[in-house]
Amino acid sequence: MLRKHANAYIPVRALSWVSATAILTLLAACATIPPPTATMSRAQSSLQAAQKAGAGDADPVDLEFARGKYQQAQTALNDGKNQQAADLAQESIADSQLALTKARLATLRGQIRTQTAENARLRKQLLDDAAKAQASSAPAPASSASGVEELPQTVLPSPASPAPASSTDAMPEGQ
Repeated sequence: MLRKHANAYIPVRALSWVSATAILTLLAACATIPPPTATMSRAQSSLQAAQKAGAGDADPVDLEFARGKYQQAQTALNDGKNQQAADLAQESIADSQLALTKARLATLRGQIRTQTAENARLRKQLLDDAAKAQASSAPAPASSASGVEELPQTVLPSPASPAPASSTDAMPEGQ
């Protein structure tokens, strides 16, 4: 059976095929995106990891951004806006990871400061112990004419520059 349409004959079967394809295409375009439950779970886990790492103290701004994006994602999810919820959850994950990284960096910097201070304390202790050992093993100095004992003039090399002391540094005062 043929139908006359705008001065052309189109088979009815072709019209129904085109109509069915158009309807299916329209339905596919309007299809809903499934809820991003896995992404929301990862966003929540990232937030918790950042909080446990101390991001609230080290990087409160990025942590607050992550919380805000997560709350917006929950609202979008409740409103049925699944694509928007997925996008916001991804942003929350990124902000949480940034806050976590900054918190870890702050922790490492604190450990470096502590270790540097401990190294300086140990260096000073070693130098003090070396000076005491050298003073106790040196022979008793002869008394001067004024009756006051002169202390030996020993110059220890500094830890930063192990160059030997010059001869003028090792000379006793008064010469």
